[in-house]
Amino acid sequence: LVLTRMVLRQLGGDPAEAAVVAKEIAEGNLKMDGSSSSQNRVGLIGDIYLMKDQLYKIITEVNQVLTRITAGDFTQKVEVEAAGDMNLLKQGINDTVDNIQETFGSINNVMDALSVADFGRRIDISELKGEYRACVKSGTDAMENSRGAINAINTVMSTVAQGEFDKRVEIELPGDLGDLRANINQSLDVVQRGIEDTTKITLALADGDLSKRVEAEHPGQFGLLKSALNNSMDKLSEIVGKIIQSAEVV
Repeated sequence: LVLTRMVLRQLGGDPAEAAVVAKEIAEGNLKMDGSSSSQNRVGLIGDIYLMKDQLYKIITEVNQVLTRITAGDFTQKVEVEAAGDMNLLKQGINDTVDNIQETFGSINNVMDALSVADFGRRIDISELKGEYRACVKSGTDAMENSRGAINAINTVMSTVAQGEFDKRVEIELPGDLGDLRANINQSLDVVQRGIEDTTKITLALADGDLSKRVEAEHPGQFGLLKSALNNSMDKLSEIVGKIIQSAEVV
C-alpha cells in the first residue's frame, strides 16, 4: 500500500489518466479543456499535461502564421515561449517567414525597377538562399538583359542620329529582345542601302554622268524614291540628248 501511494504520488494521479492524455497527444488532440489543466498538477501526469499545453499553444500559433502566409501576410511570427525541439520548430517557422518576406521585398524591388524602366538598379540577393535566391535572380537577370539591350540600342541609335548607318546591335539577346534587335538591324540595312544607292546617283549626276540608275530592289518609301530617281535620270538624259542633238544641227 505504501509503495502504491509512492508510485501514485510520483505519477501525480491515476495511471489510466496518464494513458488517456498520452493517447490524446498521439492522436493529435492537443486542445485543453477545463478538467485537464496543467495548473496545480504534479508528477508525471502534470508534465504530460504541461507538454500537451505547450504543444497546443505552439501548433496553434504555427497554424495562425501559416494561414497568414497563405493570405500573403508575412508579418506575423510565432511568439509563444518554447523549449527544445518545439523551440527549433518555432525558429524554423520564423526563419521561413523572414526568408519569404525578404524574397518578396526583393521581388517588389525588381518589379518596381522594371515598371519605371530603371534597368541599372542593383538588387542585393547575397542573403537569399536556394529557391528564394533563384526566384529573385531570374528577375535581376531579366533586368541585366534589358539593360544590356537598351545600352546597345542607344549606342547604335546615337550613331544614326549623327547620320551614320553602318553600326548594328551586335549583342546576343533572348526572346522578344532578340526580335527587337533583328528588326532594328534589318531596318538599318534597308536605310543604309537606300541612302547609299541614292548617294551614288546624286554623285554621278554632280559629275555629269546621267547613265547611272538604282538597280537594287528597295521596299516601301525607298522603292518610291528609287522610281523617282530613275525617272528623273531618264528625263534628264532625254532632255540633254535633245539639247545635244539640236546643237549638232545648228
